[in-house]
Amino acid sequence: MGQALPAHGLQSRVFDHHSGFASNSVTDMAFSDRGLLWVTTHDGLYRIASHKVRRIDRFNDTVLLPDFTLVRVSTLPNNLVLISSEHDLFLLDERQNRVSLIGRDSYTDYQRGGATAITEAEGATFWVLNELGQLYRFDMDRQQATLLSVIGAQKHFFQRMVHHRDTLVTGTRNQLIRFSMDGEVLLSQEWPKERGNLTTLFSDRQGRLWVASTRGLYYQQGEHFVRIDAIGRSVRDIKQDSNGNLWVVTTMGLFRLGGEDLQVTALGRSEDLFDLAASMHKLELDGQDNLWVATISAGIAALSQPEDYVVDRLSTHTSPALGADVVWGFGGDAEQLFVAHDQGLDEVSLVQRTVRPMILEGLDPLDAVFNVLPISDTELLAGSSKGLFLVDRATGMGRRIATGDDGLPDLSNRVILSLAQGPGRVWLATDIGLYLYHTDSRSLEVILDEGERLSEVRNVLDLGDEVWLGGRQLFGRYHLAERRFESTLNWLPAGPEYHFGPMTRVAENRLLVGSFGEGVLEVNTKLKMAFAMNEQWRLNCITPYFIEATSEGAVIGCPQVLARYNSDSGEIISVGKDGGLFNTELNEGAAYRLGDGSLLVGSTTGLLRVDPLQITEAQSSNGIQLESVKVQYEDDSDLFLLPEQQSVTIRPSFELVTIKLGSSNLITAPAVQFRYQLVFDGNPSTMTELNGETSITLSRMPPGNHSLLVYGEFDGKWQQEPLRLNFRVEQYWWAHQGMQLLFLTVTILMLFITAVNWRNQLRRQRRINQALRQSQHRLQLALQGGGSDIWEWDAKSDSFYVENRQTTLSRTNRPMRIPRLGMTLHRQDLQPVYQAWKQLLAGDLERLNVEFRAISPVGEWRWLWVTGTVIERDPETGQTLLVAGVYADRTKVRKMAHLHTLYAHAMENTTEGMMILDSEYTVTAHNPSALAILGYPKGALEGVSLADTLLTDRTILQEMNLARRWSGEAQMRRRGRGQVPVWLNLSHMSLDSGGDYLVVLFSDISERKKQEMALQKLANFDLVTGLPNRSQFDQQIRELMEQAPGEPLAMLFLDLDRFKHINDTFGHGTGDALLVEVSRLLSSVVGGSGTVCRFGGDEFVIIVRDFSHRLQVEALAERILSLLSEPIQVQQQVLYLSVSIGIALYPEDGSQAEELLKNADLAMYHAKEEGRGRACFYTRERDAQATYQLEMENELRQALEQDKLKIHYQPQLDVSDSSVCGVEALMRWKREDGTPVSPDLFIELAESSGLIIRLDRWMLENACREFMSWPDNQALKLSINVSASHFRQYDYVEFIQSVLQSTGIPPQQLCLEITEGVLMQQVNLAQAHLLALRELGISVAVDDFGTGYSSLSYLSQFAVNSLKIDRSFIQSMLENKANRAITCSILDLGRNLELDVVAEGVETPQQLAFLRSQGCHLVQGYHFARPMPSSQCCQWLANWTPNEQELLMASS
Repeated sequence: MGQALPAHGLQSRVFDHHSGFASNSVTDMAFSDRGLLWVTTHDGLYRIASHKVRRIDRFNDTVLLPDFTLVRVSTLPNNLVLISSEHDLFLLDERQNRVSLIGRDSYTDYQRGGATAITEAEGATFWVLNELGQLYRFDMDRQQATLLSVIGAQKHFFQRMVHHRDTLVTGTRNQLIRFSMDGEVLLSQEWPKERGNLTTLFSDRQGRLWVASTRGLYYQQGEHFVRIDAIGRSVRDIKQDSNGNLWVVTTMGLFRLGGEDLQVTALGRSEDLFDLAASMHKLELDGQDNLWVATISAGIAALSQPEDYVVDRLSTHTSPALGADVVWGFGGDAEQLFVAHDQGLDEVSLVQRTVRPMILEGLDPLDAVFNVLPISDTELLAGSSKGLFLVDRATGMGRRIATGDDGLPDLSNRVILSLAQGPGRVWLATDIGLYLYHTDSRSLEVILDEGERLSEVRNVLDLGDEVWLGGRQLFGRYHLAERRFESTLNWLPAGPEYHFGPMTRVAENRLLVGSFGEGVLEVNTKLKMAFAMNEQWRLNCITPYFIEATSEGAVIGCPQVLARYNSDSGEIISVGKDGGLFNTELNEGAAYRLGDGSLLVGSTTGLLRVDPLQITEAQSSNGIQLESVKVQYEDDSDLFLLPEQQSVTIRPSFELVTIKLGSSNLITAPAVQFRYQLVFDGNPSTMTELNGETSITLSRMPPGNHSLLVYGEFDGKWQQEPLRLNFRVEQYWWAHQGMQLLFLTVTILMLFITAVNWRNQLRRQRRINQALRQSQHRLQLALQGGGSDIWEWDAKSDSFYVENRQTTLSRTNRPMRIPRLGMTLHRQDLQPVYQAWKQLLAGDLERLNVEFRAISPVGEWRWLWVTGTVIERDPETGQTLLVAGVYADRTKVRKMAHLHTLYAHAMENTTEGMMILDSEYTVTAHNPSALAILGYPKGALEGVSLADTLLTDRTILQEMNLARRWSGEAQMRRRGRGQVPVWLNLSHMSLDSGGDYLVVLFSDISERKKQEMALQKLANFDLVTGLPNRSQFDQQIRELMEQAPGEPLAMLFLDLDRFKHINDTFGHGTGDALLVEVSRLLSSVVGGSGTVCRFGGDEFVIIVRDFSHRLQVEALAERILSLLSEPIQVQQQVLYLSVSIGIALYPEDGSQAEELLKNADLAMYHAKEEGRGRACFYTRERDAQATYQLEMENELRQALEQDKLKIHYQPQLDVSDSSVCGVEALMRWKREDGTPVSPDLFIELAESSGLIIRLDRWMLENACREFMSWPDNQALKLSINVSASHFRQYDYVEFIQSVLQSTGIPPQQLCLEITEGVLMQQVNLAQAHLLALRELGISVAVDDFGTGYSSLSYLSQFAVNSLKIDRSFIQSMLENKANRAITCSILDLGRNLELDVVAEGVETPQQLAFLRSQGCHLVQGYHFARPMPSSQCCQWLANWTPNEQELLMASS
């Protein structure tokens, strides 16, 4: 494909042999009324419709045009195409897909001859001047060709003929000729030699006659011709567009002339326009004024006109030229603009048209600058893939800041995702968190939220009075004064996992926000609601790259869609690949509004300056086009080239219907997406997406009328009205009801006639049989002594009566009756025997004499010789009634002959070489395969010695002489061409007549040897990267350890971080390409000091030798980390990668390969645990830690299985009446040595090991069972914590029901405590579970409320009964104002929502007093009781007497 030209906005597409042409040498082209391009090449006729280049002169086995060179094509009305070869004219009817030869098949009054001088059709009339110098007028209405004039054949062929001011003008290379419309020669003048050879003519709409020649371009002015000097030489073609501009093609390039002022604009050479250094020689314009240029050797290039909304373009190919085509960001103004791109930073003046590269110290060539912001009149901030730079605007020099050495946080190797400017501040979103740069103090602050780094931020919108943050599952306000983040995710539609990027404010209280994968959302900050806009807009943009505010709303950029949004009217207008963005892709965050309202947009092909107000609904004829309909039958097919105008009727025997779709815009055709549905008898099918395909395949359609409705996506929006194709599937003729009745009547009549004929034949048969028996008796006596038997056939029974006295056909000698149709003949003999028998019955053969194979009644193949003659015929009809003859068994004779032939041919036809040697080991006989394998010509192998000439190893003959035979692999010499590996068999052979011989059999095993080598490589090397695989690694490491047991080795175990995410996002093709590039980089770093192996997936292992200290290994690991942290470009994608490395040293970390590999793997996992992207050495301490965790997991599993876990209970009190209202069940565990284990620790261990569900169910069953054993428990409620994993099980409610039944606990006395995070995952399932629990009568409490999502929306959606304030708020609420406010807010929230609120962790009277003063009456904590075993808890409950004095103090 070609490239965009920034200077003129031209975009190119090339059609050549890759597109479907058999030859790239184009001779002519012409557009039809339907917008299809007809092309002639040196080898045939083609039609370009949308993306499809179809050859027309060849269809299946049909040749529509003879194999001549086609020189001219012209389109006519009524879907007719005129084609000229060198010596004939042809007329193609598109509707009929049929070609007629003019002068023979049509227009018979035309004298045959080729023509290049053909006018465009005017109505139903056109003129042709053929090679014989005959001028004809063709009238298509009358199908008549009228000879107007004859000027005779000329030395040079005629050029194009044009209609100019009621005359016809043409010419040859050196002559200009003008005819009247009736054929009179008005002018014939010589074209001066100094003006060059005439190449073509053209008449424009202003009435000017243009003549192109090898010396330039001329137009007629009065009696003279004026030359356009700026065009240059070698002009090949000229055309005029709808605006009156003239377009001129020369061998040097493309030019545009103003229609009135004739001002010349040079657009460049062919290599500048579409990356092809080919000579241009033909030009056509389509209905949208797109240019189509034919070349001599490179096919056709299509050039589109620039879009109105594109004001300017800059790239590496423009003047001035940018430093790179991939543009990421902007800053400044039109006079001094700063452009961030893949290679760095440029200063651009859009006014002066200049570019100055800016130097960023320490920025590698592979690093990119993503964003740039002016922070003063003298300085810029630039964010890159390798940190932050401060740039001097005057000198253009930039230095890296925030390196850790300058007093600022270290961002030297971090990716700066975005920069956002606010009053005196700049927000930096990086890959490790959010930072705030203060421009006055030059300080850099890490943004925290509740003491934690605020990570996953992608973009910042600073509106001065408020700041909005967006990122992965993150959206909300940041309160700068309080340094606090307020999440507003609960405003958004529930369901998807959002990943926010671009944001802008389009009106008061209205934001537009883009989420990658979900599209554009409009957020109303007043209503605290958000609305998904893509479906409402019908906009195909699920990944918004930028949203930039404009005077009327915003401009939204997607990968290949640019949309203009009016915030007042809600109108959205989009342009896409069909409207100027073909062959390019916009970049994330790459949009910037200039002071004049124009917008700068960054793309993969440079910078675009667009006028948002000029983004309007496309006026072009972009629409769906039916390229063709092909109906495939078993033996042939039908092709409809004009399906919209043809009556598409499908025969009932069809197998497949293929409908080719496309766009009427031929340049951007492949970009269109399609969907369709089929309507049969008014019933539509479901909509089917083609997902990038451009053809519809239909089969098994019922008879009747069908309609195909096709929708297309243009400029990012789906059509509302479909394209409709009506067609009919016919029914088999015999399936009609009338034909079935007729068939039944004829069948009955035929059965009656057959019955009458059968009765008459029986009567005749009786007479024939009597005479035949007498004849057979006489014949049997004559043949008994000759070893033959007689046979007899009669027409009545159509069977053979066979005498079997020689037991030929059975083991007894009794006669046999064999039906003729019951005889089984060999398939090779069936046809000749049947033919001879047919000729005998018809009288064409006097005597039957055949040999054939037949199966006898006992199942044996027998060779039979059969002879016979007709005995009786019907005197009236001549029908044969009786045939008789003799037969004999020739099986033994045939077998002997066959064996003789088989032995003779076996030696000749075997693929193995075969030789027979005499006692001196010289060749006496051989087969052709021996000659082929050894390279000898015919007759040259006889007499050659096996020992001296052919065998390379003479010991083979010695071994063979001992054992009398030998077999195995060997090398044999080829004649003059080296050696060939063979599988050789030698064996002695002795004949009874005397003489010893040696039989030699051998076969060429060269291919097998190659396959063995390929299999060996396949077994030891990775297919994707070519690196040694696991098998080869095991072999190499063992060899190294065995060869040098004391020498040190280092094993580096590498795992690519988040490789699966890259694979899932970009596809396995990109993933494999990335693995290949990583393999190359690793090999380049390691070099000859070690070996790189791929273990599979994203794991690599490096074996390092020749080092004296572990610092050398550490340095190598650091180089690998640094290299793989650089951006990696793979298949036009820039990918960012990191790697975790584990290192184990031999022999101190393991004396065996398996142990060393295990320890390196363990060290790698420690590297991942420490944050990925780093290297860790194996240590015994980490091994011990892993072993400790494994032991703990095993002990926990045993404790669960052996029922060694304990349950403690903590009372809950209602301080309003000093009563105990419930208990909370808490799990406790002590190890074998009596050491207690923290619940947080063993619960986390259970989560990671998969034991949590079993633990949860044990807890529920045992706690309920113990609780029900307590006396006087009717006034208490049992609270039990539920894990997230258990609650998300689909059978959770069924399990709770089984617990209720098995333990007998009333549901009203059971409360299940669930954390906030449980409710926000799988929302639909959570809602269903909660409703089911409520119906059972079970209470649900939200545990640790305030520490998770704290979303008000889920409290209204979910059926919960109470909230539990987390102990972290209670413990510090008296000292911490914020926690005190949160506690009070939760209590107010519970009261307003009519929910109970329980305060956990009450430990002091002061805490209790504050809670009671705020209306909190349900409490639990150490102030009242610690968790106790069941028996102690029962005792505590029995002894409970509230301390009234203490409660009074608390209440005061």
